[in-house]
Amino acid sequence: KKSLTENLKSILHTKQNAQVKQIQVDDEELQQSQREIKTLKEQCQETIQICQQLKLQIQQKDQLIAEQLQQISQAKAQIQNLEEIQTANQQELQKLNKAISNTEAEKRDMQIEVDTNSELIQLQKDQIQKQIQNLQQMIEENSSLQKENEQLSEQIDLQVKYQIQREQDESVLLEKCNLQQLNDFLQVYEQKLNLEEQIQNITMEKEEKDLQSKQFQMSLIQASQFDQQKQQQIDALAMLNQQLNEQNRQNEEQSQLTINQLEIELNQLKEKFQAINMTLQEFRDLRDQFSQFEQTNSSASAKMCCRIEQMELCLQGIEKSKLTLKEVNLSQEEQISSLIKKIDELNQENQLLVQEQLTNLQLKNKMEIQVSQVETLANQQKQQIQDLQNELENEKETSKTHQICKQSLEQLQSQVDQQQSENEKLNQLLSSQKDVLDDQKQRIQDLQTELQNKTSLYSELNEQFEDLQQSIQQNQQLQEQNKSLKMQIADLTKLSQNQTTQIQALKKVELESHSQKQKIQFLEEQTTQYEQVIGQLNQKLKIQLRKVDEQEEIIENMQLKMRKQNVEYEKQIQEQIALKMNIEKQYQSQVLQSRMMISRKE
Repeated sequence: KKSLTENLKSILHTKQNAQVKQIQVDDEELQQSQREIKTLKEQCQETIQICQQLKLQIQQKDQLIAEQLQQISQAKAQIQNLEEIQTANQQELQKLNKAISNTEAEKRDMQIEVDTNSELIQLQKDQIQKQIQNLQQMIEENSSLQKENEQLSEQIDLQVKYQIQREQDESVLLEKCNLQQLNDFLQVYEQKLNLEEQIQNITMEKEEKDLQSKQFQMSLIQASQFDQQKQQQIDALAMLNQQLNEQNRQNEEQSQLTINQLEIELNQLKEKFQAINMTLQEFRDLRDQFSQFEQTNSSASAKMCCRIEQMELCLQGIEKSKLTLKEVNLSQEEQISSLIKKIDELNQENQLLVQEQLTNLQLKNKMEIQVSQVETLANQQKQQIQDLQNELENEKETSKTHQICKQSLEQLQSQVDQQQSENEKLNQLLSSQKDVLDDQKQRIQDLQTELQNKTSLYSELNEQFEDLQQSIQQNQQLQEQNKSLKMQIADLTKLSQNQTTQIQALKKVELESHSQKQKIQFLEEQTTQYEQVIGQLNQKLKIQLRKVDEQEEIIENMQLKMRKQNVEYEKQIQEQIALKMNIEKQYQSQVLQSRMMISRKE
C-alpha cells in the first residue's frame, strides 16, 4: 500500500506538473493571440485611416471636378460670347458685302448711263459736225454771193456813172431812151433789193448758227462741269472703297484675333478636358481601389471575425476541456494537443490572410475556399467528437469522468453548430455585399455613359468650331473676290474717265434721286431681314441656354448622387467599425471570462 500510495503521489505530482506546464503554455498562447488581436486592431485602424484618406481624396477630386465643371461652363459662356461676336462680325461683313454689291450695281448703272450718254454725245457730235459742215457750206455760199453782190454793186455803180455821163453827154438820147433805161434800172434795182434781202436772210441764218454754236459751247462747258462732278463722285467712291477696304482689313484682323483666341481657348479646353479625363480616370482607379479595398476589407474582416470567434470558441472549448478532462487519459490529452495544433494552424492561416489583404484581388474565391476549409475542419471536429463519443461510450463503465467528457463534447458540438450557423450568416452577408458591389458597378457604368455623353458634346462643339472656321475661310474667299471685283471696278472707272466727257446734269440729278429712293427701299428691306435674322438667332441662343441649364442640372444631380454615395459609404464604414468594436468588446469579455475560469481553476 505504501508503495502504491507513493507511486500514486508521484503520478499525481507528474500530472500536476504537466497540467501546470500546459496551463503556462496556454497562457503564452493566449498572450500571443492577444498580441495578434492587437496587431489586427492596429491594422484595422490603419485601414480606417486609409479609408478616411481615400474619402478626403475623393472629396478633393469632387471639388476639382466641380471647379473644372465651372471652368467648362465659363468656357462655354466665352465660346457663346465669341460666337455672338463672330455672328456680329459676319453680319457686318454681310452688310459691307451688300454695300459693295450696291456700289457695284450703282457703278454698273453709272457705266450704262455713261455708255448711253457717250453714245448720245457722239450722235450730238456727229449732228454738230454735220451742222458745222452745212454752216461752212452756207458761209462759202454767202461769201460767193457777197462777191457776186459786190460785183453787181460795182457793175451797178459803173452803169449809174455811165448813165449819168451818158445823160450829161447825151441828154437828148437819154430823154428818148429814158423809159427803157428806167425800166432796166428798175429791174436792176429790184435785183439789188432781192440780193440785199438774200444777204439779210443769210446774215440772220449766220447769227442763228452763231447762237447755236454759242449754245453748243455752253453745253460743252456744262458737260465739262458734269465731268468734273462725276470725277469728284468717282473720287468719293474711291475713298469709300478705301474706307471699306480698311474696314475689311480691320474686320479680318479682328476675325483673325478672335480665331486665335478661340484656338487658344480650345487648346485650353482640350487641356482641361484631358486633365478632367485624367482626374476621372484617377477617380475611377481610386473608386476601383476603394471598392476592392472594401471588398477585401469586408471579406477579411468577416474572415477575421469568423476566425476570432473560432479561436474564442476553441479557447472556451479548451478551457472547458481542461476543467473536465483533467482526469482523462493521455490519449484524450493527445487529442486536445491535436486540437491546439489545429488552432495554431488556424492562427497561421489568419496571419496569412492578414498579409494577403492588400495584395490579393481574388479574395472572394479564397473566401469560398477558406469557408470550405472551415467546413471541412468542422466536419473533422464532428468526426473527432463522434470518435470521442464512441470512446466515451466504450469507457462509460470505467469512471464518471466520461460523463463529464460527454457534456463537454456536446457543448463542443453545439459550438460547431453555432459556427455553421454563423458561417451561413457570413455567406448571406457576402451575398448582400456582392449585391452592393453590383449596384456600385452599375453606378460606375452610368457615370461612364455620362462621360461618353460629355465627350460627344465636346466633339459636337469641335464640329461647330470647324464649321465656324470653314465659314471664316469662305468669308476670306469672298473678301478676295471682292478685292478682285474692286480691281475690276477701278479699271472700269479708268475706262469711264477716258470715255465719259459730256453728260447732261439734269438727268444725273434725276437718276441720283431715283437711285437714292431705291437705296432707301433696299436698306429698309435689309433692316427687316436683319431683324428677322436677329430674332432667329435669339431663339437659337435661348435654346442653347436651355440645353446648358439642363446639362448643369444633370451635373448637379450627379454631384448629389455622388455625395449621397459618399454618405452611404461613410455609414457603411461606421457600421463596420461599430461591428468591429462590438466584436472586440465581446472578445475582451470572453478573455476576462477565460481568465476568471483559469483563476478559479488555479
